Amino acid sequence: MGAVSEVYLYSNTGVQLACLPKRLTRLEWSRVVNDQGSFAITLSDRLKPVDTSLFQLNGRIAIYRKPSPIYPAKLEMMGFIRGWDFETDGRGVTRYTWYGPDQNCLLADRICFPKHPYTEGAWQTSMRRYIDTMMRELTEDNFGAGSSNESARDVVTANGAGLTLAVESSATATSCNVDNLLFYEYGGKNLLRALQELHEISKSYTFTPGQQVPIFFDLCTDTDTTFTFRTFPNRRGMNHRSDSGQAVHIGTRYGNLSVPRWQHDRTHEVNAGLGLLYAGSYSASSWSLDSARIGEAPLNRREAGTSTGEDTGGIASQLINEGKPKPRFSGKIQDTSTCRYGLHWGLGDELTIDYLEKQYNCRVTGISATVYSGRETLEPTMEVLDT
Repeated sequence: MGAVSEVYLYSNTGVQLACLPKRLTRLEWSRVVNDQGSFAITLSDRLKPVDTSLFQLNGRIAIYRKPSPIYPAKLEMMGFIRGWDFETDGRGVTRYTWYGPDQNCLLADRICFPKHPYTEGAWQTSMRRYIDTMMRELTEDNFGAGSSNESARDVVTANGAGLTLAVESSATATSCNVDNLLFYEYGGKNLLRALQELHEISKSYTFTPGQQVPIFFDLCTDTDTTFTFRTFPNRRGMNHRSDSGQAVHIGTRYGNLSVPRWQHDRTHEVNAGLGLLYAGSYSASSWSLDSARIGEAPLNRREAGTSTGEDTGGIASQLINEGKPKPRFSGKIQDTSTCRYGLHWGLGDELTIDYLEKQYNCRVTGISATVYSGRETLEPTMEVLDT
């Protein structure tokens, strides 16, 4: 039997107002690793009038999903109503659509205010920390959790929305501190963008050889009223590769993969990065080279450069990492008895895909779902981890 969705509407102060599934004409939702997801719900007045007054700016949509009717429902995401679109067709039937981002919009709504509360109010636009610690501190500082942040920005102590917001403490977090301290300039940057930059840096910014640990983050929905910001070393989800001991086999020959597509675009590759030290004037530089990729073909040295106030070698390595070819795999993973989304695999998991007589280790970086006429279509977005 197929998946079942349950959708609940809340006011912008956190009061549950309605259960929507039986009246939904269409439901769309998505979740993305290290980014904002989205939702859109559509209702029709063909059979019964729609009370539009229930749908408020920043009202919340809780989307639950059961892998099949026999399993308990899991909260997939909380959406915030940020837009609406009403359209009446030639028959006089009006369709009402409300849409918006998921809970990670609370990260995107903030900037990194250049005043660090732990330095007695001193202006500060940078910090030196372990990357995961820095992610948590930046979020804590700009949410207002236990800091001297000005009250207008403090959404932890009081937010009027009936939400409990927290930041996982360094004491209880899974340790990601395998590298030395990182210097990072954050002043005035969008908080979500700064967290994304730190994730990208974590994939290659290595001080001790052989210690590269990508660090992921999410504003997790512990309940429909409790969100906790967390960091995750190595992967956002579970390891279900073929050699993991808990493999989930994906491929057309298993009957759970359709319309597969593999893309490998090297148009914007960078394999030679130059870091320039700038402190009033340029005084030093460091090249970082990926000799293997440079040597793959004649004329394949692809350069990029940037300036920094500190570690030129680190920023050069970052340029190379950001300029790596990023193969993509897409396709529809279909539910079978041994391959169900939300039960056997999920967002952020690593899977092995069999395609064209090769195996590709992939990370599920996004999930898009559409429910129409009672049937769900689920499509993941996947990043190829090796080729």
